[in-house]
Amino acid sequence: MANIEKREITTRKGKEVSYKVTVLLGRENGQRIRKSRTYHVADLKHTSPTAQYKEVQELAEAWEKELKGQKTFEPKRADKVLFQDIIPEFKKYINDLKNAGELARRTAADYINICESYCLPYFTGKTIESIDNGCADDFLKYLRDEKKLAPSSRKKILATMRKVFKYLIDDARIASDNPFRDSEIVDKKGKTKSKIGQSWNKEQIELFSKILTSETEYYYGKRTRKTAEGKSYEVGGYTRMIKISPMWVALFLTAITCGFRPGELRGLTWKDIDFESVKIHIKQAISSIPGEEDEISSTKSVSGIRTVTPSNAAMEALISWREEQEQLAATSQIWKGKKIIDFDEQLVFCSVDGSILDKGTINRKFHNIIDRWNSSIMDLLNEEEDTKKSRDYKKMLLPRIRAYDLRHTYGTIETEEGTPANILAGKMGHATPTTTFNNYVHPSQQVYQDDPNKFNEIISSSKNEIFTDKELAEMTMIKKSINLLLGNMTMSQLEQVYKYVQQLEE
Repeated sequence: MANIEKREITTRKGKEVSYKVTVLLGRENGQRIRKSRTYHVADLKHTSPTAQYKEVQELAEAWEKELKGQKTFEPKRADKVLFQDIIPEFKKYINDLKNAGELARRTAADYINICESYCLPYFTGKTIESIDNGCADDFLKYLRDEKKLAPSSRKKILATMRKVFKYLIDDARIASDNPFRDSEIVDKKGKTKSKIGQSWNKEQIELFSKILTSETEYYYGKRTRKTAEGKSYEVGGYTRMIKISPMWVALFLTAITCGFRPGELRGLTWKDIDFESVKIHIKQAISSIPGEEDEISSTKSVSGIRTVTPSNAAMEALISWREEQEQLAATSQIWKGKKIIDFDEQLVFCSVDGSILDKGTINRKFHNIIDRWNSSIMDLLNEEEDTKKSRDYKKMLLPRIRAYDLRHTYGTIETEEGTPANILAGKMGHATPTTTFNNYVHPSQQVYQDDPNKFNEIISSSKNEIFTDKELAEMTMIKKSINLLLGNMTMSQLEQVYKYVQQLEE
């Protein structure tokens, strides 16, 4: 919408009042394109300040539409304009916002896809005037009961319809009210689903972190199988040790202790991680749209550009993963990522060849880890006869949340620890604390202090501190020297060294 600025200057003739109208037309070479026009009070029809401002608003809207080449309908035609007729103009409006840098590429695509897949089929044949509060409620019930959509999906569709009517009120000037403004996502019992995302508690976070960071024993229970001839035989009843690969350890620990969006994790490069000051800078994200190539773009909003302090465990995992990834870059025959000479530009979390990590891969890997663990626990539970042990096993099951819900887990834990919504909004890259407040657990009244990452108390770290690059280099040099020295000693000499160390400890 056009920006209106009231100006007052004093001249010899007295006070002169004018209104400066500025319209944003997009960007070119990174610079915003603006057009400005001034309306003097003497040229306006009305005399009262309120009426004059309203007149300027109408003039500004008409001029903005003229500049952007938009068509408008008369407000009185809301009873004649069909919903399907305004969708082409709405799509053009969304694309204009995207091209002007006011709407993220993925968000714009979501609005358009949702309109075509859900809104248009349901509202085709209905006039704008006929879509009232009752019609809005019926639409949301249809999505829940007939389409069987999850609350998170219904929330996106509700946001799209609110955007459509915002366009109809502010830009097309067809509708006068938004019937979806006060609509809510509810379950079949009528209970409001205000917090769409799920989250883990502290015990579940601690358990998941142990599964990630240590070689874990999994039990595969006994099962009956049949041969091609129909003969039954028994398999299973064995254990297997499994260790998660370093990249996934680093990715999930970073996600759960920093609250990054999946696109931000996929867009992270090594130059964004400051190992010396233990900071991660979020500057970009990978944007994914079905049917189009992934691309590196800016964050979801300007507020998405931020700096976060990771947990010690996450930073340790990142250090280990960088060492292994450098070896892959140097030795892999299929590597397509950055070479060692410019490795700081390399994506931290990537495919096996160094290219952009597929969006769905993160969720699939996350569920694979949870499902394998839960399957092992269920096999133990099914064979356990001791009631007390059975109860203990049930407590060890992990809820099957989405990978994106690690962000909700981060927000929930931070709020439970007393972080105010305005501070948490900055950490999570939200434009306003309202978004944080509406989507996460209500903040407590505890006083927030800028202490270390709160997940340090939940996820154990092998070190009490994170060392700088210089300290790590010195430690590596000392370690190599000791290994070289010990390697040249005889067994009797090593025994003498061992006894000497014991004496020092005493």
